[in-house]
Amino acid sequence: MKRPALSMGLRALIAGACALALAGAAAQPPEHVQILVEDAASPWSNHDGVGYANDLVRAAFQAAGVTADLVVVPYARCKSLVMQGGAVGCFSMSASPELANRVRFADKPLFSVTPRIYYNPKRRAKPRSLADIKPGMRLGIVRGYEYPPFVEQLARRGVLLDRAESDVTNLRKLAVNRLDAALIMTDEMRSADLIRQQAGARDIAFAFQSQPMDSFIGFSTRHADGDAQRRRFNAGFETISSNGVRQTIQAQWKARCAKFCPE
Repeated sequence: MKRPALSMGLRALIAGACALALAGAAAQPPEHVQILVEDAASPWSNHDGVGYANDLVRAAFQAAGVTADLVVVPYARCKSLVMQGGAVGCFSMSASPELANRVRFADKPLFSVTPRIYYNPKRRAKPRSLADIKPGMRLGIVRGYEYPPFVEQLARRGVLLDRAESDVTNLRKLAVNRLDAALIMTDEMRSADLIRQQAGARDIAFAFQSQPMDSFIGFSTRHADGDAQRRRFNAGFETISSNGVRQTIQAQWKARCAKFCPE
């Protein structure tokens, strides 16, 4: 049966409604996502919300059409909330058994770090390996950070893990003999010299280092939006890696921290 033709008026009304709908869609504000970031890891992520990793995360989401609203919190809280599903994502995180099935990392790391042991040469002989970190000695680490398995092995041997809020705090404690050694995370941008300057601690020296670890933005497997935002981030990070934006951000921060970056 032949359907009756739409009247001119009805066609105009439908066309107008479609135009309004399209205009409304075009006027939609950009999507926002709230991401937690640690507060004491200069120059990757500073307490004021500025940092190399922060810039990478914002740029990657922006390339995917998403505005990342970064919320600065202590790392232990950042990690806890993303594990519980109380936050979509947290950075910067490294592999750890406790994160299994709770946090899924992005496909590519934001940067890589090298765990390095420091000591106070005015207080003790240079430790040359993990065997020289004896039971009863105090090793400074950062509360909530992921570390290589040897840290837990040291704890089982009787080494005392002394937790602080930042690597800088641990170097200050090491300088005044409140620690026997400190495990510090460094990379090409966050050098040992930079951290020493930030801490104002001269009486410390490098002992030895472990294998590098990758640092990622992690997404909660328990948050409803976690996987979708992880996929968006991956796509955006791929874009900024191929179009030169990531390399530009890296070069800018290297130049900025060539002499000194504030804590």
